[in-house]
Amino acid sequence: MKRSAVALLSLAVIGLPRPSSADWIVAWSESDCHITDSGLQQHTVDVVHRLNPGSLSSRFKIVVDPVLTLDYVSETHALPNTLGNFQSGVTICYGECAVGDVFLGTITYQGYGTSADCGFIRVVPHPDAETLDVVTCGDDAKMVYTLLLEVSPPTHDCYNCTPHTDPTSYIGTPNMFGCEALSTSTSTWGAIKAMYR
Repeated sequence: MKRSAVALLSLAVIGLPRPSSADWIVAWSESDCHITDSGLQQHTVDVVHRLNPGSLSSRFKIVVDPVLTLDYVSETHALPNTLGNFQSGVTICYGECAVGDVFLGTITYQGYGTSADCGFIRVVPHPDAETLDVVTCGDDAKMVYTLLLEVSPPTHDCYNCTPHTDPTSYIGTPNMFGCEALSTSTSTWGAIKAMYR
């Protein structure tokens, strides 16, 4: 059986309450905030920038807590101007000022039903960043929150999503990052081979 999930971030200011109109980049399951590692089964996590008020790009990384026996299988990217991957750090350029829900891609994990304790799939800062960064349509860097996707082993009943919907943020300064397209030029195979002689 295949299950879906989503990875989520939202606008944050350290020390202040979360704004009521926050946007999110999510790891979320079809049962909202929980999946169960209950045997040999693949879990697909959708990655979506939700309730986006207007952004050009985002960068982050998605990790699985070490107490969980979920193996990374694969991922897909919905937008062509994506650098990196969700596992080691991804920068996603939307191509225009995107508003509303923006589907960013999927990650598939293999579960075995052998996780020993409750844990989470987490959205964390990109390796080149201190915070979860988004560039707004006004060309400003902003910091965003993340929510946790709970994963429970078959022997524990840790399905308790309410405390995990509280936003988590990272201390630091959001930074601008670029989304320039890679430059290309027309050439011939012979010209390319000549560069290496």
